[in-house]
Amino acid sequence: MKKRFAEYALYDNKSDMTSGLPVSDSEMILFAPWDERTWAWDVGKDIVNASDAASFAERLIPESKDKFWSEAPRQIVKSCVQYLQASHGTDWSWKELSKALSSQETILGAVMLYAPNLAPVFVGAGGGPTSTGASLLSSMNAFTGSIDDLCRAWDNADPFTGQEIEPGRNIPRVSLREWALTPIVQRRVIVLQGNKRYLTLERAYIQAIVSAFGGIMNSPEMPDSRTRRIWFLLDEFPQLGKLENFAQYLEVGRSKGLCVLLGLQDLSQLREIYGRETADVWAAICGTYIVCRSQGVETVRWLTQFFGERSVRSRRVSLTNSEKGPRKTITEVVESEPVVTGHDLNGLGDNRGRCPGILAILSLNTGHGIYRLVWPYVTLPKVRENQIPAGWTTASPNTLPISPEIRRESGRTKRRGKGGEKKSEEEFFTVPNDQESINPYYDDE
Repeated sequence: MKKRFAEYALYDNKSDMTSGLPVSDSEMILFAPWDERTWAWDVGKDIVNASDAASFAERLIPESKDKFWSEAPRQIVKSCVQYLQASHGTDWSWKELSKALSSQETILGAVMLYAPNLAPVFVGAGGGPTSTGASLLSSMNAFTGSIDDLCRAWDNADPFTGQEIEPGRNIPRVSLREWALTPIVQRRVIVLQGNKRYLTLERAYIQAIVSAFGGIMNSPEMPDSRTRRIWFLLDEFPQLGKLENFAQYLEVGRSKGLCVLLGLQDLSQLREIYGRETADVWAAICGTYIVCRSQGVETVRWLTQFFGERSVRSRRVSLTNSEKGPRKTITEVVESEPVVTGHDLNGLGDNRGRCPGILAILSLNTGHGIYRLVWPYVTLPKVRENQIPAGWTTASPNTLPISPEIRRESGRTKRRGKGGEKKSEEEFFTVPNDQESINPYYDDE
């Protein structure tokens, strides 16, 4: 059996790694919807069942304070994905998903078939959406715009007219499942490029890919392995926002051959996004630490405690006067002190001595010591352009005017009773025909 080479998936926050990555173009897959050289995620081959569809919808639509207004739109997206799975198998992509989510007829049919608990609230007696249903569609549409962008970027199609944006352009596709499970791949480096001009799109596509890969990794189809090595290099990790269920990468990934590198400027960034308890648990799971510098008071305090203490034995000499003259007493004292002090941490960073580079602390978390080392500066030569704008980013939108019927049904209207008074929220959500309930998901509320 041939030896498996390491594979890499890295987050390129500022697109500088795209430019200087020392691999040939034939070894690299670039995910960058705004770039002419982008590859497309073959989503139909990786989102293959109801559980995958639910996870995809959860990544797309964030949780709201009132869970009904996030769970119900997620159910709509999940139902449409299941409709595509049933009607197209794995042969569907962003174009078909965008079309399904913009078709009221498809949405209503999918909800009735795959989300029967939601149907009484969503589908009216005449077959169209209820007032609550129309509001749910508006809520869903607020978060599915990135699918239209991915339709333009990865299917080269206008989501409203279906026309090609750049005639004749062929965008290569890749399945994450096939990439991860194939023992030897030619293109062994995946670059997840960031672009803060398209921040919403960046987070949507990266969070969906990370979630899908986590599902593949956490399934029996990827068995434990001592020879597999897949590196996830996520520099500037907080820039990705909150990645749900990311803990599985750290907890389960090791036995699967997955290695994760998280880069952040301060621990407080991780605590702000994921909470103090989760951040501390992740820190305990990680096996190797490289600390370049930290000026945050809380982080410095945490690091000094994390690296622990050491026992130092010292001799103290005291002189006393006695009747026989001066007397010297030597006492041995054992004291505890931090292995790494706050002064040590504040002195890290640019090393201006004889060996130029970055002065940093390395801890392997093995109990065999902590090292202060100098990493030499590395300047990557420019191998390729960091970005080449894709045609859809400059093309004028070619869309038809919105019909009055769609406008009327897409907005959330305020219902008023007799005399023009606004109805209460309880009245607003009451299901017609004396049906009992408004919320099919939370019976205990």
